[in-house]
Amino acid sequence: MAGAQRLFPLLATFVLGCPSGAEGEAGDANGDAATESEGDDALGGDDTADDDDDDNDDNDDNDEDDDTADDGGTDGGTPGQAVVVDANCIDGAYVSSPPEAFGGAQEPIDDLVAGFQPANARAFLEEAMARRYPTGAAILSMGGDSTDQWLARAPATAQGVLMFAGLIVHEVGHSIDRSAPDSWYYITAAEDGSDISFTVPGMHGPLTNSQSPRYAMERSRLLADDENAKRPPTSNSTLPTSAESGTGEFGTDSMFAQIYLSGDPDDGSFQSGDQGYNMLIEELVQYTNSLATRHHFSDFASGTSSDRHALLTWLWWNERYLRKIRMERPEEHAWLLANEAWMELILTTWGRAWLYISAEVPGIEPDTAQLHELVAQPHLLEEIQVIREAYGCTDPVEQLPQYAQP
Repeated sequence: MAGAQRLFPLLATFVLGCPSGAEGEAGDANGDAATESEGDDALGGDDTADDDDDDNDDNDDNDEDDDTADDGGTDGGTPGQAVVVDANCIDGAYVSSPPEAFGGAQEPIDDLVAGFQPANARAFLEEAMARRYPTGAAILSMGGDSTDQWLARAPATAQGVLMFAGLIVHEVGHSIDRSAPDSWYYITAAEDGSDISFTVPGMHGPLTNSQSPRYAMERSRLLADDENAKRPPTSNSTLPTSAESGTGEFGTDSMFAQIYLSGDPDDGSFQSGDQGYNMLIEELVQYTNSLATRHHFSDFASGTSSDRHALLTWLWWNERYLRKIRMERPEEHAWLLANEAWMELILTTWGRAWLYISAEVPGIEPDTAQLHELVAQPHLLEEIQVIREAYGCTDPVEQLPQYAQP
């Protein structure tokens, strides 16, 4: 299952022909695991997080271009009409006709809950996932020892395992994806029984041991933009790229930047924020899995969840990262636009994220509305439109008007 890689058929509906960028060998046979772990409790919990960045170590030669482009343009295109999700492109196709298989909370698992035994917790969770969220089941089956290790942290009850399931799927998802030499991302188990995954080249952080064909801006640098003051980190004590801290017009980030964007990108010592764009996308993939799990097991959810809150944060960070490299590092941005697989991955993960953001999920944090506003700012949505237009989607139609700003 892990070796299957395909472009889901709906893509061909919106572009002339089926681009070749997503075809080829899956990247899970070689390279390091993308195991950047964090402990967001995906089914209600205390919003705690751990960070075990493994895509790091030795510094390789960095051939990235630091030239700036004051006008913000690139040879690949300029921003177009802003829509949240484009009904005429890959992201809209994913929202309107999801290719992934799922049963949802309506699929009964009462028999599994009644027969739960701690010694059979893995079989219990995999069967529950198979019925409600086959993507989760596929991830767990590929996870090997990682699945057992994360499952061992869950309470030894059916309710406890299901409440912990989002975290397990998220972290095991990290363990099966690969970040070197190319990045390989498992996206979903498709309804037709195949898998959707992508292999993309480059965009690693310059301090990683990835031997990347194209190093990219450290993700911590996205904090050094004009968006940061709107929702700054609560504290910037470990965030030297963030000039702001405290509370802005759209609240404060009390956790995520400290975990994922920490460190000084210029000190030569690897920290979480030294990851590149490839790991920014990796977290977007896994936080979508967290929210999807909570949605499909909503009848077992309790308390307040940070799942949608986290996913919107990562969408905002992706927009900001794309904007910053387009304006300041045009050769890195052009690398994305020159790779069909990268464009397909960005648009697929964007659409899949909105599929679940727009779904019913209980126990959402109260400041999620502020993050919706930040993500839906037209000047940031234009960064996604640049990708769409480079891919061939030039007639944007809003798929989710309820989230668009007037």
